[in-house]
Amino acid sequence: GETKHLSSCSLCNGSVASTIIYPTNGGVYKIASGVGNNMYLDFACTNTNVQIYENCDNHSDPTFIISQYFKLTHVGDGWYSIINIGNGKCVDIENTNPASGTNIMQWDYYQNDGQLYRFYDAGDGYCYIKSKLGTYADVANGYSVNNTNVWAYSFNGSNAQKWKLLPVRTVNDGNYTISSEVLDDMVVDV
Repeated sequence: GETKHLSSCSLCNGSVASTIIYPTNGGVYKIASGVGNNMYLDFACTNTNVQIYENCDNHSDPTFIISQYFKLTHVGDGWYSIINIGNGKCVDIENTNPASGTNIMQWDYYQNDGQLYRFYDAGDGYCYIKSKLGTYADVANGYSVNNTNVWAYSFNGSNAQKWKLLPVRTVNDGNYTISSEVLDDMVVDV
C-alpha cells in the first residue's frame, strides 16, 4: 500500500471524516493520541484492556516498550487490522458491539467488523480511526493521564478521537553483519 501524507481535514457534511489514509501495509507504528502529554495507544500488560499511556520507549522492561508497537495490515477495501507486535492480539471492540461507549480491548484476531479499521485524515498529521462498525477509537472523556481507557464512540471530531501514526523503524528480512564500533575487525558470529 501507499502511504498518503496526513495534511488536510476533509469532512463530509461537517459530521464525519471522508478522506481515507492508507498506511504502509505491514508497517509497524506507534499510535500517538491527540489528547497530548506524549500519550500513546497501549496494551495493558496485566489485563486485556486498551488504554493510553506515556511513551515507554525508554522503559527498562521490553514488555512495556512493545505494548505500544502495532502492525497495520491491509485486509482489503481500505480496512486494516491493528495487531500488537508483542502479544499478537488485535485492537478489538468488545463483543463486536456498535454502541457508543463500548470498550476497546485486546483479543485474538478473527477479522470481524469489530477488528477492522480505516484511517481518515483529521488534519495536522492526525487521523481518525474508524471501525467497520461505524464507531471511532476515542480516549475516554478526553483525559490525558496514564491508564485512561480507550473506547469506541460515535464521531465527534474532538482531540480524543485524533491519532498520529508514527512509523517505527524495522529491519527487513535479509543478511546483516553486526560489527563492533570499538574493534573494526570483530563481528557477531552465530
